[in-house]
Amino acid sequence: MSHKIIILVMCLFWTILARSQTLPERPSNYYDLDAGLEQNPYHIHNLGNLRWLSEMGEEWFVDANTLVYFLQTADIEAVETEDWIDGFIPIGYYYSANNIFSPQFYGVYDGENHRISNLYIKTMHLEEDAATAGLFSLSLQATIKNVHLINILIDPVSGHLGLNQIGGISGMGYFSSFYNCSVTGRLQASFPNQITCIGGIVGQSGFDQIDNCSSSAIISGNIYVGGIVGFNIGNIENSYSTSSLSGEIIGGIVGAHLSRDINNSYFSGTLITVGNITNSGGIVGYLLGIGGSSTIISNSFWDIETSENIHPIGNLGSEIGDIINCYGLLTFEMKSLEPYIENGWDFDDIWDINPDINEGYPNLRANIPPITYIKDNTLHSYINTTAYPNPFNPNITILFYLPKSEKVSLKIYNAKGQLVKILIDETLENKTHSAIWDGLDCNSQKVSSGAYFYKLETATFSTVKKILLLK
Repeated sequence: MSHKIIILVMCLFWTILARSQTLPERPSNYYDLDAGLEQNPYHIHNLGNLRWLSEMGEEWFVDANTLVYFLQTADIEAVETEDWIDGFIPIGYYYSANNIFSPQFYGVYDGENHRISNLYIKTMHLEEDAATAGLFSLSLQATIKNVHLINILIDPVSGHLGLNQIGGISGMGYFSSFYNCSVTGRLQASFPNQITCIGGIVGQSGFDQIDNCSSSAIISGNIYVGGIVGFNIGNIENSYSTSSLSGEIIGGIVGAHLSRDINNSYFSGTLITVGNITNSGGIVGYLLGIGGSSTIISNSFWDIETSENIHPIGNLGSEIGDIINCYGLLTFEMKSLEPYIENGWDFDDIWDINPDINEGYPNLRANIPPITYIKDNTLHSYINTTAYPNPFNPNITILFYLPKSEKVSLKIYNAKGQLVKILIDETLENKTHSAIWDGLDCNSQKVSSGAYFYKLETATFSTVKKILLLK
């Protein structure tokens, strides 16, 4: 009798689980004779259709020489993927046609400016020498456009011993085109002793074209981390990132740039370098520069206040190419038209600037407005903080943004961990705040020169950053 009860309970469990998950669903036009062709792309209308695209490749893949077309026809809510055993499997993760294994997405996907919200990815596609993860796994000669991922969470449970490639839109792109795509949320990977290329749009780009794309996310990993691309051999134009980046080699736009061009792009997020600070740059963390003068980085900018970085390029290779009109600007300069107009940016058809959109930084006309952070466990509770000038004498200003009203503690400590001064201990409203430390302790006595730390705490957030007093 006990065995029968156990079997009954297990059957009931799996029945409930099956009902709670959206199953793969063929597009409404699946049975049309010309379905999947350019004139009649497969309609991706809901999560079931998206899962069909992801997991039922044998039903739409033709061969390695035939492009298949897809059109997203509605916003897609994917919050339930967090409860799926394997999460959402990246598109192109696998499919079999005539028993031939192929991990690439070879097609055209037009999101038509619809959103995909709260997608959870924890599975990477593993090959012999690499692993990839993103909405798309590996995009091969593909076109992906007008795709907007809201509050995506990519958090792989395991990686590859060799190379790991993680991107919001695609883990790796190869001779592909990415146009008008945006990503918000969290992308993270920490695989000890493994190389990770992680970027807001593409993890590793091989001869791709990336235009009119943006990221506003928390992106963290080891080795190569970039706001748009982690490791890049391709062209990036008219793109920006407001992301918070952390890793060993990090750049506001690209972690490591091998060759091709970066033009008319900017970064206004934060940079947290693990290890050598010289591997951190407002635009590129490490410019390998293979190809010499064929590499051009031009007319691009970064916010030196939010990034706390004064270098466009962190580390230079032997053949750096040309770096033209790339400047670090103060926040108020980043939010004004002058530097962009002076350097030929197109504010008629491509860019716009509005104090009520994107916190006043330039935004892309083709992009939907950046939407930050739906879930409390991603960026909704993220507090952006910076201090300047650093080093300082005699005063330093600490800036931070509160996404919601809450009690804030801001304290100064010395290198021994001893409390020096309490700057803030009260409830503040949701907006940008500033506090000035004048180099005096709790007894209004001047402190000696050296390293100090400010600690900013709320009920949901805590950070410690180093500041340097010079005399």
